[in-house]
Amino acid sequence: MIFINVQVKEVKAVNETNNIIRLHVIANSDSNLDQALKLKVRDEILNNLEILKYLRNNDIAQNYILKNIPSLEEKCEAVIIENGFNYPIKINLTASSFPTKVYYQKVLPAGEYKAVKAVIGKGEGKNWWCVLYPPLCHIDWFKEKENYNILKEEAISVMAPVAENKNNLIANYKKILLNVWF
Repeated sequence: MIFINVQVKEVKAVNETNNIIRLHVIANSDSNLDQALKLKVRDEILNNLEILKYLRNNDIAQNYILKNIPSLEEKCEAVIIENGFNYPIKINLTASSFPTKVYYQKVLPAGEYKAVKAVIGKGEGKNWWCVLYPPLCHIDWFKEKENYNILKEEAISVMAPVAENKNNLIANYKKILLNVWF
């Protein structure tokens, strides 16, 4: 017996990248220990920047981040040391390149975004990213922490443009998820 479930969801592509602040955490290496440490540092950053979801605009969010980078670095260094490592960490607010990413009903196109960039040690490992402002990271993070069954990796996703706004601000896409159970 085979069950097939097809879902069609409307997804919006957003090109207003000036109002978005992303998070980019880069591990020291690809070793399992360094990757686990990266996630603990990510958690520390998200815990300390959770306030961003209550701020009114991007400028206020950026000012808050800039003001708190030294404290954030100290807290992340403590996490690194607590876990038995002596890697340095460098955190800054900078422009970074990101690939296209789907966050629920929004598609962020590939490009340069302002980002809180946290580089652990040599920064030669796999990275983790999300959107800090507006606060989409916390949605991903809470779902991950609560072990929600998100089918992003198991599902077959097909992105097909169905309409494009003349102002190039928002393009509509349909996301088709095909799940097959045996």
